[in-house]
Amino acid sequence: MKNLTSLLNNYSTTDIRTALYYLGRHLKQAPITTDYTKDIFDDGSKISPSEEVKNLTLDLLNFIETTSQKCASAFDDSEFNLWITKINEIDSSLDPDITEDKKISILKEVYNFTVKK
Repeated sequence: MKNLTSLLNNYSTTDIRTALYYLGRHLKQAPITTDYTKDIFDDGSKISPSEEVKNLTLDLLNFIETTSQKCASAFDDSEFNLWITKINEIDSSLDPDITEDKKISILKEVYNFTVKK
């Protein structure tokens, strides 16, 4: 059976994170956007997401609505919280926690960094 995370294969972390941002934004605004047509990718930014990010976002939204058997605008608080929690879990899993050893290694590299003339 397909799950939400299986849709993320073959995408970069940046694209996934961007798609999750737009997906979460849409879910939060869904109850109030039924009265007017709003492009879910219009967030006032001068930069528009790539077609790949848009397609991923719409695929994720389609999966959620198909699984729930209803439009996001009809979600009650429980359903909304379920999906937002899942989105946050996916987002949090994208970058593993950095270990103390890794932090020290990075700081040493930064400290020893020099520019050759």
